[in-house]
Amino acid sequence: MSYSSGSGPSSISSSSDVALNNPANGQTLSYNGTTQKWQNATPVAVGGSTNPFVVTPGSTSTDIGALINSAFATYDCVAVAAGSWSLTTTILIDTGQTLMGFGWGASRITAKSGLGANPMIAMANGSSANFTICDLEINGASIATYGFYGYATDAPSGADVSPDFTPIFENFSIYGATVDGFYIGGSYSGGLRESRILNCKSKHNGQYGFNVSSSDCFMANCTSHGNGSSAGGYLINGGNVKLMQCKAYYENIGFNLTSERVVLTGCEAQDCLSYGIQSYGSNKIDAEVDTCGDASTAAVYINGSGCTLTLHCVTRTAPRGNTPTYALRLSSNSNIVVGLMNIGGYPNAYANANRPATGSNFWIG
Repeated sequence: MSYSSGSGPSSISSSSDVALNNPANGQTLSYNGTTQKWQNATPVAVGGSTNPFVVTPGSTSTDIGALINSAFATYDCVAVAAGSWSLTTTILIDTGQTLMGFGWGASRITAKSGLGANPMIAMANGSSANFTICDLEINGASIATYGFYGYATDAPSGADVSPDFTPIFENFSIYGATVDGFYIGGSYSGGLRESRILNCKSKHNGQYGFNVSSSDCFMANCTSHGNGSSAGGYLINGGNVKLMQCKAYYENIGFNLTSERVVLTGCEAQDCLSYGIQSYGSNKIDAEVDTCGDASTAAVYINGSGCTLTLHCVTRTAPRGNTPTYALRLSSNSNIVVGLMNIGGYPNAYANANRPATGSNFWIG
C-alpha cells in the first residue's frame, strides 16, 4: 500500500490492498489476514468502553476536537496523546466522561483560527455532570473565548447527583483565552454545584483566570497569573466556596469575593495593582498579601459586614511600579472584623477613617 500526501482527498482508497467501507472521522486502518486487505474500523478498547482510548491525530494540524468528540461517542474515558495538537472544534464532555492527558507540558492543545469565538472545552449540554478533566494543558491562543466553559441550565443528569454536579478538574492548565480561562456558572440554581478544582493553573486570559459563579465549590493549590488588566485572578461569585492554598499573582484584583460565606485559607495575593483581596460579603479570610494595592487603594478591601479576617501583609520593591500604602480599607464602621493583622512594611494600617466595629477583637502588629 502506498499513500501520496498533499492537497485533495486521500489516494489510499484506490490501492489494491485497501478496502474501505464508509470511512468516518476517528477510524483507523487494520489489516485483515483473511482477505489480505487493509480495512477501516472504529478502534475498540480492550476491556470495554471505560478503558482510556488514546486519541493520536495523524498530524499536528489535524483537528483533535473532532477526533475526541468521535471517541466520546463510544468511550467513557478518552486520553490525549503526548504531543502538541491543534483544535478547531469545541470538545464536548458529558455525564460520567473523563478527558485526560499525560500531564502539563506533555499533552498540549492549542486553539486555531477555525475554532472562532468559542470555548475550547464545554459541557455537552446544560445537565452534564460528574465528568473529569485532568492532566492536560490547553492554550486559547487569543482565539478561544474560554478554556473551559461550563453553563448549567437544568438539574444534573445521572444517578443520585441532584442538585450537585460534582465535576472534577485536576492538574489542568489553561492560558490565552480572550474572556475567562475557566468559567463555571449557569441559569440553574447554584450553577455547577460541588465542583472540585484542584492543582489547576490559569494564565494570561482576557478577564479572569477562574470565574467561579457556582456555589458550594472547592478549590485547592491553584495558581492564577497575569490575567485581564481590568479583572483579575479569582472571581468568586457563588456562595459557600472554599479556597485553600491558592495564589493570585500579577493581577489587577487577586481575589474578588462577590458572594457570601466564602472561605480563604492559607491563600496569597502577590503584586496585584488594585487590591490583593476584595470582599463584598460575610466571608472568612486567612491570607498573605504581598505588595498589593496603590496609594489610592489598599492591600485588602472589605465591603461587607461580619467578616473574619486574619492577614499577613508584606511589601517589597514593587515590580509593577505601584506604591503599596494601606493595608486595609473598610467601606464603613459597621464591619465586624475579628482576627489579627500584621501590616508588615505598609506605611498605614487603614486607608480611611473607618475602623472595625466596637467590640471586635482586632490586633494590629
